[in-house]
Amino acid sequence: MKVVDPGHEYLLDGVGVDNNSQRIIFVKNEGDKYPGNVGWHGGVITQELLRVCIDRTKYLNNQGSCMETEMALSAMRQALAWYEVRASRCRGTYIEGDHIDILDKAEVCSVCGHNQCHRTEHERLPGTKR
Repeated sequence: MKVVDPGHEYLLDGVGVDNNSQRIIFVKNEGDKYPGNVGWHGGVITQELLRVCIDRTKYLNNQGSCMETEMALSAMRQALAWYEVRASRCRGTYIEGDHIDILDKAEVCSVCGHNQCHRTEHERLPGTKR
């Protein structure tokens, strides 16, 4: 892995026949809530990559289940839940308790990428009206 823009852009080393590298770009915001950030651009959020890793792990687990893969899957689901709880708290909203178990399967907001966001908040932001 190579860090291109700390916290926002990474170049991942590939393996296999072609060794294709992959570029991962996280959303970058600027302003009081984002100290140290200079500039802004779109990209994915950590939760989206966790959903990818969860899906991949479920696929691998179906090929040959084991305790270690089950534990890794549980840990990734917990990480996803904590990221969503954090995001919800920062917005002043909350996540429904029974929803935490299905965060990796839930529909996400096309504006912010969270699955339980305060969608009316997006309507007040210029350029994000749905």
